[in-house]
Amino acid sequence: MMSREKYLDSNLKKLLEENESKENIHIFKVIEKIIPDWIIKKTNFYVKQYKNLQNNWIKLCSQWKTEPKEILIVEYLPDLDNFENYTILRHIIESLTLNGYIIRNIRDITTCDKCNGAMLNEVAFNFLKEQETSIISNDSKWNSICDNCNTCIKN
Repeated sequence: MMSREKYLDSNLKKLLEENESKENIHIFKVIEKIIPDWIIKKTNFYVKQYKNLQNNWIKLCSQWKTEPKEILIVEYLPDLDNFENYTILRHIIESLTLNGYIIRNIRDITTCDKCNGAMLNEVAFNFLKEQETSIISNDSKWNSICDNCNTCIKN
C-alpha cells in the first residue's frame, strides 16, 4: 500500500523549506528534490483511440496560451474534493498544467506497450465501459497495446 503521508502539506512544506533558494528553481528540480518518485511515466500523446482526450488537452493549452508538453503519469493524485491537505501538491500540479503538462493518476492511465502513448489502464477502461460512456464502445476489449499498434502487428 502506498503512503499518502509524504504528499501532505506538513511533509512537503518541510522539504520545500530545506530546498528553497533565492534563485528561481525549475519545477522539475523541486519535484525531484521533494517527491522524486511522484512522476512514474512521461509521454507526449494519447493513443489515437482516445483522440478526444488529446483534443481536450490541446484546447486547454490553447486557452492558457501554451503548447502541450507532456502527459505526466503520477503515483498519487488527490481527489478533487480532498485537496485541503495537499495545497503544495496542488500548486505544483497547477503550475505544470498551466505550462502545458497534463497530470494523470497511475490508477487511471498507462502507456501502450509498443508506442508509449497514454491510454486508459484496464480498471479505468472497464469502469468507463460499464458506465456506457462514448469513450469506450461496448464491443471493445482492453489490451496493453493500443488499437493502432495492434492493427500494425496483425498486418
